[in-house]
Amino acid sequence: HGDLKKTFKEVCLIGMGRKQFCSPEPLKRQGFEAAEDFACQLLTAMKCRLGKEDSSELKKHQYFRGIDFDQLHHHQITAPYVPKISHASDVS
Repeated sequence: HGDLKKTFKEVCLIGMGRKQFCSPEPLKRQGFEAAEDFACQLLTAMKCRLGKEDSSELKKHQYFRGIDFDQLHHHQITAPYVPKISHASDVS
């Protein structure tokens, strides 16, 4: 499992422009190009970040291609998978 404090520190340093995001190996695999680009555009200095103006920038990203946000907003989309959880913080 990851170290939450370390991750938070890394994200803060990236947001302040003191460090650059380096894509982890799983995002560099073929078929994950949109996910990698989305992560790179989020994990950057605040002044350059995707969505810094409003959420419409995020919704237009290729990672979300095929998602109808209007239907999602109106609860007209069925989740492809609903996990069974035993309590609010269940991450099993």
